[in-house]
Amino acid sequence: LVCAIGFETSAEGAPSATLTSSGGKLTVSLVGATKAATARPVYSTFWYVDAENGADNETVGTGYSPETAFRTLAAVMAKAESGDTVYAAPGDYREKTMKSAAGPSGLSGNSLPSRVTVGYGVTLESAEGPEVTFITGEADSADATYGLGSAAIRGVSLNGQGTVRGFTIRNGHTFSGAESADTSGGGVLASGTGALVEDCI
Repeated sequence: LVCAIGFETSAEGAPSATLTSSGGKLTVSLVGATKAATARPVYSTFWYVDAENGADNETVGTGYSPETAFRTLAAVMAKAESGDTVYAAPGDYREKTMKSAAGPSGLSGNSLPSRVTVGYGVTLESAEGPEVTFITGEADSADATYGLGSAAIRGVSLNGQGTVRGFTIRNGHTFSGAESADTSGGGVLASGTGALVEDCI
């Protein structure tokens, strides 16, 4: 865990902070503050998401540990930055959507949403493998035959240098029509160089 600790105190105080870790919890003790102080972690190299037991309310779900995991991929990806790894607990990730990354070079269109957009240099990895961890897209109900249309949701949009590892990616759909980013990659649409899909079904 890499984090920065910020706290508020009066100008007269010169508090010091002591950090202790036990059972996956970080405790901050402030000594010398002249008024009540608060402290919170503001950055983590590792993030956690749990479709069954997580919470997107940041008073409960901060994403810093399995016990305080976010619920949706959209919530955790809003925090992750290049170089970070997101660990997904077993479950079916089928809530919320994200704006897709720009399509591969030469393909126009970028309006179809994805269940998750993995940012540049971010790794999204399941904790227990594709047999128990799912990313589920959605058909456009207006097209009873193929499920294609403007309300469709693809599975994964993957930016350059991004990685998705260890998921079953299912039921992704796109627009219909001429070739474009919006009609491509119902399961995974990879953009840029170095994008990696590994150990996925």
